[in-house]
Amino acid sequence: MKRLSEMTIKEFIEFVSEPAKSIFKIEGVLKPMYHAIKSDGEEIIIPTILQDKDLTVTIIKEIFKELDIVKYVFMSEAWTLSSEKDKVPPELHKKGISEHPDRKEIILIMGEDDNGSTMASMDIIRRQDEDPTLGPLVFVSSEWYEGRMVGLLPQKGKVH
Repeated sequence: MKRLSEMTIKEFIEFVSEPAKSIFKIEGVLKPMYHAIKSDGEEIIIPTILQDKDLTVTIIKEIFKELDIVKYVFMSEAWTLSSEKDKVPPELHKKGISEHPDRKEIILIMGEDDNGSTMASMDIIRRQDEDPTLGPLVFVSSEWYEGRMVGLLPQKGKVH
């Protein structure tokens, strides 16, 4: 098996999806966490415990800078909505999609390295009187990603 530091971001996402599935199967939930790789190849797992997502991102950026993180994945349960960007009702930008009738619950795995970002997800399947299960890992094809969890790596060569 390749060392994690040698994996592409897609391979890294595939790798971390296996323990994510195991955690979800045992716990029935996946708490948000980062799995990061330092420039020397050392692995770091960082659980997120703060409710304030903006503060979490600020702290994570500082940790990544201090530890010289070169690759990471972020894993979390999330809501998603399949819709064309120009057809999203404006109120969703303010309220979010957690109450939208067409929402889907997923495990989101977003990864980033110096070659860019990649995202994948697994549907959370909930059936009455059964433990939740996960669908297969599906990569999201997009030329761009946006959100607070994108762009967390330290920018190389920037003067501060």
